[in-house]
Amino acid sequence: MDRRWLYGGAALLTLVVIVVAGVVLLPVVTVVPGTATANQAGVVAAAADRKAAEDAAAAKKAADDAAAALADTELTTKDSMQKYVSDPDNGLTDYGPITVYDVVLIQVGPNRYEGDAECALGDGPHRQVAIHVIADDQHVQWSTDKGGMAVLLPGS
Repeated sequence: MDRRWLYGGAALLTLVVIVVAGVVLLPVVTVVPGTATANQAGVVAAAADRKAAEDAAAAKKAADDAAAALADTELTTKDSMQKYVSDPDNGLTDYGPITVYDVVLIQVGPNRYEGDAECALGDGPHRQVAIHVIADDQHVQWSTDKGGMAVLLPGS
């Protein structure tokens, strides 16, 4: 037998296998005419969920940033008050050293805060002194009501 017939027979057999496999597999594949589209309701719901998650993350970041800024303003105010009441030139050390232990503020407007400073004169009792603060990202200015530090004096 000639080799050409052998190669030709192998090629013919391969072609027959491919055709038969195609005929057998063709009914398994279902072709749907038209353009593929996603489930519209599912797409809308997924987009809404994604937007809600992004909004929640943005709100949490804004709240965290605001809390950090408030804490920074409280600390800066406390440090400024302590420096002021410790300076003998301000006349507040005549009765003894004043210590500012804590400052708690509430934001009442853009760059405006109201709160209390916990202070004590020497070893005396801790008292709350009302304070008013104006602060931006560079400066903090605080004040007390007129005579506000008088609550620290003995007998008050």
